[in-house]
Amino acid sequence: MRKLLTNFFYVFLAQGTVLALSICLNLILPKYIGKEEFGYWQYFLLLSSYAGFFTFGFNDGYYLMEGGKSKVELDHEKIQNQFYFFVLFQVLIGSILFCISFYLQGNTLLFQILSIYLVFQNISNYFGFVFQGSGQFKKYSFSVLSDKIFFIFSLFLLIFFRSNSYLLFILFYTGGKFVSTAYSFVNVRYSISLKKLNLKKGFNFWVKATTVGISLMISNVVGSLIIGFGRLLIERKWGIKVFGEVSLSISFTFFFLLFVTQIGMVLFPMIKKIESQNMPAFFEKIKIRLDIVLPFILLLYYPAQFLLGLWLPKYLESLRFLILLLPICVYEGRFHTLYLVFFKALRKERRLLTINILAFILSASLCILSAYYFDNLVFLLISLVIAIIIRSLYSEYYLSDNKKIHINNFFEFLLIVVFIFLNWNLNKEIAFICFFFAFIVYYLLNLRSLKAVILKSTNIQNF
Repeated sequence: MRKLLTNFFYVFLAQGTVLALSICLNLILPKYIGKEEFGYWQYFLLLSSYAGFFTFGFNDGYYLMEGGKSKVELDHEKIQNQFYFFVLFQVLIGSILFCISFYLQGNTLLFQILSIYLVFQNISNYFGFVFQGSGQFKKYSFSVLSDKIFFIFSLFLLIFFRSNSYLLFILFYTGGKFVSTAYSFVNVRYSISLKKLNLKKGFNFWVKATTVGISLMISNVVGSLIIGFGRLLIERKWGIKVFGEVSLSISFTFFFLLFVTQIGMVLFPMIKKIESQNMPAFFEKIKIRLDIVLPFILLLYYPAQFLLGLWLPKYLESLRFLILLLPICVYEGRFHTLYLVFFKALRKERRLLTINILAFILSASLCILSAYYFDNLVFLLISLVIAIIIRSLYSEYYLSDNKKIHINNFFEFLLIVVFIFLNWNLNKEIAFICFFFAFIVYYLLNLRSLKAVILKSTNIQNF
């Protein structure tokens, strides 16, 4: 149990730094650069989030095959071979994309930096999976810290010299990935040694890992496109400034998700070691706790919108979008913390892929209708929320042992509808009073679950 708590500490240390960076980027950056510059910065972040596609599932396959094994249990010679093949493959992909960028219309330099970023990002993520899968959360934490601290320092340096070029921010952001990769390279023993290097064996393992992981990788990409496609559509339909405003709200939404979703990182190696007959009970324990904790995120909207309104008055409309987007946290938090982890542990990648594809088709269809038929940005944002909610509910239905949607799912959905309706239509003070009353009613209806969580939390072994 002490090891579990230590792992949580290092994960939260790393994610605390990520949160600090996110705060710097989304509170300080829009304060000092124009809306168009900030929009292009957000556009780069969106495109860079799909860099993992070019691993073709290798990182995910490695994690599924080797996750849960200790450092001693790993075959270091085998991993060394596939690592160097993977590095060469990423350099090749990056070089091809760099050459293609000369023939693209638009911001060529942005895409060239993106092709370089892709190489370091994917190699850095590979090391992250190595550390997480073998339970080396301390090294994982420091690899994340080295990246984020470098960029935070660079960020303040650029602001001090009053630089407002988004390209410079992107260059230093890419530099952070290089620093993280260098740290990880030095701290993984087999990556330094070239003894017994056999790229043919590395290729064979790469093929095996990609065969296992490609479904999960495509699933992750498609899953991110549930929101990402809508964002790209906003940029095409309403322009880079509106894209930046909406992206700012989405970034604030992900603030609240950051810590919750990292719990799944620690849970995955542990779940893989649980006997199959004990998994349903473990699933229910975690879910009950999430049902109690996640709706509290909605209350955070009130202090957030007040403080952000004072700090970023030119983004008031963006903060209004937060009313529609914040409920995503409740369902995405549960999905990434619980459902996604169990899909991986149970090796249900294909089912996860099917769910994500269906949710993406629903989201894309509704977004296209909202943009080109109704010409309504609000409808488009609501479409994203609907797709996320349906994906979460179906995932629970599939994974739950009793195949029933719990009664609190209805009350939770009702609470979210009330949250959106009140805050969209009433002034802030009345909306807060009415929602707080609804919030209390929700917990009274879930009083039994709340008591169970409190009682069981007194004994940490019941987690």
